[in-house]
Amino acid sequence: MNVGDYLANKVRNAEPVTKFFLAYLLALFAMAAMVNMSPGLAVLLYFICGFALNRYILSKMRWHVMHSSLSNVAMAKLSALLLWPVVYPILLVQLLIARHF
Repeated sequence: MNVGDYLANKVRNAEPVTKFFLAYLLALFAMAAMVNMSPGLAVLLYFICGFALNRYILSKMRWHVMHSSLSNVAMAKLSALLLWPVVYPILLVQLLIARHF
């Protein structure tokens, strides 16, 4: 098997980006519903959604060896937890471009 076949298999076996988009949209919908029902609980749900997205999306991503230091990974995960409504759309668009273009 040559390098091109190996890379093509890795991309085919990767988690579909559409599942990540659906998880993100579900989290946004849950936040919107909770803000309308109980703004106090929306703060708690905000962090729960960020944690759940981190566990679902970031755990399935492969980190490049050069950038997978403890500091870099911790900072990326912490920023994704705290700013998930902004960070995840950017990340998902980058994943979409990297996998399909």
